Amino acid sequence: MVNFNFMIRRLDMEVVLVCADEMVRASLGSLFKGKGFNVKTFSHPKDVSKEVSSDTILISEHSPNVDCSEYFKKAGCVIAMVHPERAQDIASLKDGGVFDAFLSPVAPGQLTEALNRFLDGKKKLPLETKVLERDHLSDFISAMMAKGAVYAPVMKEGRVSFEKVEKPSEVKLAYTSTILPPKKLFQPTKETVLRFNRVEAQVETPMVPVTPKAVLGVHPCDMQGILRTDWAFSETNPEENYLNRRKETVFIGVSCCPDEHCFCQNLGTYNTREGFDAFMVDLGNKFVVEILTEKAKNLLSNVKPLKPATKEEISRAAKVKRDLSHPCRPLKFHPGLLPKLMEIAEDDRIWFDVANRCYSCGTCTLVCPSCYCFDVEDDVSLSNLSNGERIRLWDSCQSEGFALVATGENFRKERSSRVKHRVFRKYYYLANKYGDSFCVGCGRCARQCTAGIDIFDIVSTLSDRYALTLSGIAKKMD
Repeated sequence: MVNFNFMIRRLDMEVVLVCADEMVRASLGSLFKGKGFNVKTFSHPKDVSKEVSSDTILISEHSPNVDCSEYFKKAGCVIAMVHPERAQDIASLKDGGVFDAFLSPVAPGQLTEALNRFLDGKKKLPLETKVLERDHLSDFISAMMAKGAVYAPVMKEGRVSFEKVEKPSEVKLAYTSTILPPKKLFQPTKETVLRFNRVEAQVETPMVPVTPKAVLGVHPCDMQGILRTDWAFSETNPEENYLNRRKETVFIGVSCCPDEHCFCQNLGTYNTREGFDAFMVDLGNKFVVEILTEKAKNLLSNVKPLKPATKEEISRAAKVKRDLSHPCRPLKFHPGLLPKLMEIAEDDRIWFDVANRCYSCGTCTLVCPSCYCFDVEDDVSLSNLSNGERIRLWDSCQSEGFALVATGENFRKERSSRVKHRVFRKYYYLANKYGDSFCVGCGRCARQCTAGIDIFDIVSTLSDRYALTLSGIAKKMD
């Protein structure tokens, strides 16, 4: 795996998770283990006493049946998941030293954001915290452009698109989503991977140079998509063109403007730290700029529009990030159990139901931040039938010809099998290899689908349909 020196947040402290609900316990335990955390799960406080110390992060249910308060002072950090019947205890819990408390049901994104705030204190981050007046945004971008290329979301034909910035005034940081994610900056929709001469048996491989650049205005879900394609293009056979485009890139994130399609909080992919060199929190008339790495510190040094942030501005930024960690959509499924859910639902009728609505246009995969399938074509010059290029271009597993092989066989000819394959790629095949969902909850596939198909609805329906079976599996996972 190529190291991009990103802040992939792993804990050197053990996580102890206490929750009576076996589904929640199994899901959160699996989710955080998949992210590389050392986790122990328990159903009742009586089993916890020997596990809690100053090196422990205690994530505990707080309900009429589960009360871990006697261990709160022993733990290095406590995050409470408060049952609605004990909602009145939230203030007293915080006064008693609990790091944060959320009303149940708690989204993984809420826990992730709380853990990040705790880790900031442990790791002395941000390195610096600045403030940028919104009226000075163009000056800020111009100062970065003086040091190298800057890519950002800009208004283009009435839509927001990630492009190389030519006019700082066109940059738009308050946006819900771009149609194509910023992955296109590292995976061009079409590129030449080699040139050849058939007669002279010559081959030339164009190499992409490493060019320093900044990518501004990336949402947490899109950063998670980039981290997943980083893994895909470096895990076994490193893809040099992709990796060269990725090297020497400074990522500056920005707080998002979610709509009814977003569900990154439900998956735990709402993460304002992982992958970012700096993060900008939108406070309306100004941004709080959190500088997280030396790369960002060097890039943003002596940028005059930036001024030191006040304690009040820092506090407001923390509240904005915490508020955005709350789920936009109902918590209808357990993300850590999605691979198990896919196994159970492999032969479910839903794949046929969705296929009856699907046009197989492939839009869902083309706009996805973590899809990376491509086709390869040889384009030979008709003038001499000798010179040619091998071209790589984006492809979609939803098109009928995607799984067509030379003999004329098609091992995914039925539309239902292609629909199922897309969902399984996100929540089963790649999730098991990567250790986390390959869907990042950005909502693009639903937002752009002309048939109104929503992957969130698919997994929610399956979760309801197989709740009892999944509960039985969860009990065996402790």
